[in-house]
Amino acid sequence: MQWKAIKDKLLFEKKQTPKATRMLGFTYNPCPGHPQGTAVVKSLDFEPNPLVFPGPLTVSFYVENDMTLTSKLAANVTLIRATSVGNLTLPCIANIGSCNYDDICSMINPPVCPPPFVAAKIPCRCPFPKGIYDFRKGTTFDVGAAVFPPGQYYARINLTLMDKKPTFVACYDISVSFG
Repeated sequence: MQWKAIKDKLLFEKKQTPKATRMLGFTYNPCPGHPQGTAVVKSLDFEPNPLVFPGPLTVSFYVENDMTLTSKLAANVTLIRATSVGNLTLPCIANIGSCNYDDICSMINPPVCPPPFVAAKIPCRCPFPKGIYDFRKGTTFDVGAAVFPPGQYYARINLTLMDKKPTFVACYDISVSFG
């Protein structure tokens, strides 16, 4: 009798497990009306296509950075989810969502830089020196959960170096679809 209760519970939980989420589309573009910043994303790719979460995620990029980005790198992030009744701006909760960050350098400080970044001479923490960041070879991470519920999402990421005089770094509009 106890085994039947455990088996029934496991079957119930299995039925409740959410399906894998697929990233069906992804685009990024410079924000209209903004000048070209000091950091220009020339390519940004995710594989496999379509991405399936949970599962492996391969990221590759090529960025040209015209100035050293030190601490005090501010980010203004707006995250929107399209719904049947209109767009919903997702609030900032625990530093996720539509948030203003005074200094993202203080947030991105991993104890160890992943070996593929080290091999490609891609820094993992501030300062980010002036130069070209060629990571078209990419690296793969395992994503252990469905990150976003199915739907269409839009984000705007605006970066400003808040040194003695604020300097525009970059602004990108991102659109991603999960199904």
